[in-house]
Amino acid sequence: MKSKDLIRGVAYALDGHGMRHFLNVRTWVINTFSKYDLYSPPWEDIIPDLFFGDDFIEIRANSSKESFQVMNSFVNSLSQSREKDKLAESLTLHRPFDRFRHTLDRLPEVRKEWFAFKADHFRRSAEVWLLENGIDSEQEVTPEDFLQAVEEMIHDRTEQQGLPEDLLAEPDDNFPSHPYGVGSKSFGGD
Repeated sequence: MKSKDLIRGVAYALDGHGMRHFLNVRTWVINTFSKYDLYSPPWEDIIPDLFFGDDFIEIRANSSKESFQVMNSFVNSLSQSREKDKLAESLTLHRPFDRFRHTLDRLPEVRKEWFAFKADHFRRSAEVWLLENGIDSEQEVTPEDFLQAVEEMIHDRTEQQGLPEDLLAEPDDNFPSHPYGVGSKSFGGD
């Protein structure tokens, strides 16, 4: 995985999107779950075991206060205009997030500027987050590194949970395959 993909993924996670995000520090894979998945069966029992170990860091999304500050910073970055006044006013009214979004929808040019501003803000925030968490985003994870890390994690999990090593072995010809090819060595009809 390239560092720009990691930064983009962390930036998306910091923006929240109503989800919880967990970065695997070995593979740079970001696992995303809805907040509801984490508190409903069977996930409530499985996810803590899977994603709260040493290999994972939760990427906490911005709070509403932080998100409001981003909107306010954007408004302050605009040159004095009628559009700036409308956006500034939207932040003072009841339900400022909705008002801000609806005001932007009526200002297509400013809306483009907002998305560029927001993307740049979260990209910079992602770079800071990675540094604060000791992750070198300049180093790339090659496919070989990725596969090795996954194999090590599977091995660690099987040891922790007392599962037999041969559970991870390649299936042999006597291994019953799934009727749709899942678990077999090849997919397709031949």
